[in-house]
Amino acid sequence: RVHVDQGLCVIGAIKLFDDYAEIKRMFVSPQYRGRGVAQLILDELIKWARQNNIKKVCLETGDKFEAAIHFYKKNGFQVCEPFGQYKYEKHCTCMARPV
Repeated sequence: RVHVDQGLCVIGAIKLFDDYAEIKRMFVSPQYRGRGVAQLILDELIKWARQNNIKKVCLETGDKFEAAIHFYKKNGFQVCEPFGQYKYEKHCTCMARPV
């Protein structure tokens, strides 16, 4: 986490499982978007998964988050079937990519 002016500006979280890692949270405050911060966070999360011998990274996002879906696709993620505790839901989009 990074704090600027006593406010949270970016966050990234990943959870390890036996055969994959899940990106649990990625958020960049609006005033910091468009500066490459999200890319730095994602790169670090994937690097951390790789260092822990994880072969696949998954995530779940809402289908209304078009910019996020585009960002993840640009980074090699593809839409996939629900994984882990997720089940098919109309507005959820599950994505995965190899590490």
